[in-house]
Amino acid sequence: MSEAMDERKFDIFELGTVDDTVAQFGGKKLKEEVTYITPAIPMFGEPCLNPNVFSSHELTHPAVYSAVVKDVKIIGAAAFPIIQNKSICHQYFSTEYWETSEQATLSCYIKQDQNMIGYRNIKERNNYACSVINLVGNGSYNYAHWMTEFLPQLVLLKEAGTNLSCYKVVVDSRSYPSMLDALFLLGITEDQLIKIDAMSLNTFPEGLWVSPVANVVFQRPNAISSDALHQLAEPQHAIFHPDALIATRNTFLALVAQHDCETAPEKIFIKRFSGRQYHARAVVNEALIQKKLEAEGFVSIDPSTLSFTEQIRVFSKAKYIVSASGAALLNMIWAPVGAKIIVLMNDAKVVNYWYFSNIAFAVGHQLSYVLGKAVNTGNWNDINHADFMIDYQCVCQALNAAGLSVALANITSQEELKQLPVEEVLKHAVQLQHDSLFELATVAYKTILAKVPNHAEANHHFGVMVAQTAGAVDALPMLETAITSKPECEQFWVTYIDALVMSGAIPQVVDALVLGLNFGLAATTAEILGQDIFSQLHTTQADDDKKRLLALVMRLKHARLLNEKQSLSKIKVLFFVLQKSVWKLDTVFRAMLSDPLFDPVMLVCPCVSLQHEEMMAELEGTYQHFQKKGYPVINSYMQETDSWIELQTLAPDLIFFTNPHGITRPEYYDVAYMNYLSCYVPYDHQVSQYNNNQEQYNQCFHNAMWQIFVPHTESKDIFIHTAMTQGANVSVTGYPACEPYVDSILPSTSVWKPQDTNKARFIWAPHHTINSPELPYSNFLRYAELFQQLALQYADTVQWAFKPHPMLKSKLYEYEGWGKEKTDSYYKFWESQPNTQLENGEYQDLFIASDAMIHDSGSFLAEYLYLKKPVLYLVAAVNIKDYLNPFGVQAFDVCEHAYTKEDIICFIDTFSNVPMTKVNMFYQNQIAPYFDGVKPSLKIIADIKLSFGH
Repeated sequence: MSEAMDERKFDIFELGTVDDTVAQFGGKKLKEEVTYITPAIPMFGEPCLNPNVFSSHELTHPAVYSAVVKDVKIIGAAAFPIIQNKSICHQYFSTEYWETSEQATLSCYIKQDQNMIGYRNIKERNNYACSVINLVGNGSYNYAHWMTEFLPQLVLLKEAGTNLSCYKVVVDSRSYPSMLDALFLLGITEDQLIKIDAMSLNTFPEGLWVSPVANVVFQRPNAISSDALHQLAEPQHAIFHPDALIATRNTFLALVAQHDCETAPEKIFIKRFSGRQYHARAVVNEALIQKKLEAEGFVSIDPSTLSFTEQIRVFSKAKYIVSASGAALLNMIWAPVGAKIIVLMNDAKVVNYWYFSNIAFAVGHQLSYVLGKAVNTGNWNDINHADFMIDYQCVCQALNAAGLSVALANITSQEELKQLPVEEVLKHAVQLQHDSLFELATVAYKTILAKVPNHAEANHHFGVMVAQTAGAVDALPMLETAITSKPECEQFWVTYIDALVMSGAIPQVVDALVLGLNFGLAATTAEILGQDIFSQLHTTQADDDKKRLLALVMRLKHARLLNEKQSLSKIKVLFFVLQKSVWKLDTVFRAMLSDPLFDPVMLVCPCVSLQHEEMMAELEGTYQHFQKKGYPVINSYMQETDSWIELQTLAPDLIFFTNPHGITRPEYYDVAYMNYLSCYVPYDHQVSQYNNNQEQYNQCFHNAMWQIFVPHTESKDIFIHTAMTQGANVSVTGYPACEPYVDSILPSTSVWKPQDTNKARFIWAPHHTINSPELPYSNFLRYAELFQQLALQYADTVQWAFKPHPMLKSKLYEYEGWGKEKTDSYYKFWESQPNTQLENGEYQDLFIASDAMIHDSGSFLAEYLYLKKPVLYLVAAVNIKDYLNPFGVQAFDVCEHAYTKEDIICFIDTFSNVPMTKVNMFYQNQIAPYFDGVKPSLKIIADIKLSFGH
């Protein structure tokens, strides 16, 4: 039985000890405490920065016990079992150097000084009525942890004569089939398994508990943060009970290694399985290492393709095993005692070298490491799991030291190289590099550059190798010399730019791309390379660097797309619509409908900032609204398949956006503008300024647009000084949404509610920024009740249209003191009074037929001035002009202003006497020039036609 849980709730338990549990339940000793000496670890390749590896160390693992315990709780994937509400920690656990996986995900907090542990984010709770053996803990779905920390528990119980059929066995639901195969070999059946999910809390009346058979630090506290990079691993961070590992080894060898092992190889190279990305720990030049070792008689094995039984048999005769560090390396325990294990590892100093070394020593093997330089491939997230490059010469040295005679590369002395022609030395160097003999290749390249410092090919190849083995920063001087010496070579530019990215020099990437375009770098190559780099940049990368790169990539892409679409006989244009109330492109859309060159279609997209029910209602309402107008319109939600329409099925040539914010689904936002020619006409009249104008003028969105059509020159000036495009994609056309006001044609049917007598028609338009200190426009919370009172007080003389910002309602739903019930009731008031109406849709006709407006809006500050009618602006902050751009300040100055309730009442009483001189001057100077001659909508269409070759 399961139930959903509140993620904020903590489940609190005491911390318990193994000793107390043994004493309370009469534990039976399965293995004695053991002390052993782990030897120094032979190291080859890159220098090892942890001095402790060069010494032997005395380690002790506590005795192992079992006990029948009562009231057992198991949290999926959590480190410790809970017995009678005490979380039983490993003997050597300490929060000073040991962090559990659930701590790392902030699902667990441990206060060791207060003897307390708390869990949150419990996903479900399950109650069982059976007795269990628990094989779940940190990493219990990982083959290495499973083999050394969990499976041995069951082996020891079987070895002690326990009837395993009497118990259910708890395993991680993510366990691999090969791991479960091991249980089946021990006699466990599928019916006995209880598979539990991570962070589920599972309660059992009884359990057969086994104390830890290994004390392994799952990870260091804050292990992937930069603060942890100075923390060296220590031998005692990975202590295994040797007898438990030996018992596991002997048990399974006896079960499956008696037959079909005759052809098992003696020399094995373990391949990393393909397709691995996250936490790769991959040997970048693995294919070369594999080829070289196979030439020495090694057999390459990918254990992930083998069953558990097959893995045991394949490794049962191995005398030499070479492998990158990883879970598959645990198959070394099946090898005969005395096997030589060569582990390939990156050179990060924080790596725990004793994890594999202590396991190998426990089962009688000899282990050494070959360290390679970490390489920034972009496939790993922390240095512990970094990909790396291995010098094959160092692998040969390690194998020779282990007793296997492997041929080292023939070494040509530097003096001999000096006597050879440069091009012959270059061929020799490239071959050495190809064979992963990096030290020898370095000597050869340096010999060339001593003679010809600017040799383009030598600098390029040497730079590539240095980038792989030492780091991109060290490679940049050589790669720069290569492009300087031979700028017409495109590959040199690609390599150089890749190195800039790997070195973190993102600001220089755009400069290099631009420079390369002037020489040997093709536009298509630059576009692909730039977009790939942009997609790999992390969110921590400086925004301006990303946007500058994006602007260049999109400029190249737009040029390519335009070239492909030149002289189309029909241009399909897709207009994205989020809400009918902010549809500002009606004049453009209708003009395209009447132009035979265009095939305009509206796509109604979901506004995901709304709650789901409200979002779907708004989606359907907007779709029905435009369908009734007879427009070609598509609903992005396909109810019959419960899916969202894919843009490629609509095949647009051009997309129009009216909202720059990511408040819809990605396929109708960044995925769209990154792949199609896209235009943007702001849904507001561009009067506001806040957050250094970044959200309105310099999002990735703005820098990715093909064309932006703005309402006034002040807007373009801000783009020039703010956006990474520097306004290159911006055209001043005037505001197409206000064309009906300039024409000033009264609608044939009034949108105002019929009244018995003539009344003044007032619009009250409150803004949504009720809790936005960065944009303090809204007075709604201050005046909401007042306007209800005014509606009733002036019922005989004033008709009111409540025109709230579309986002106000959803914000009130979440605002303390309002909520859904109060908000719905408030909106219902405006909808239901004889002299009031609620307006949530298009509003041009409403404005034209009105007499006055009271508002604290942004865009309406300019839009209503087109009508040259009285307007009162409700001032929320004394420094309101700080939140208006120059155009907005001019618009604000010509409005009437209200600071108090009395100011509002005075305006209502005297609006017909408000002088309109300033408003008329603003119209003549700041609005009319954009409408002289060609209308904004037709300017936009003319611009598009010209760009498309018409």
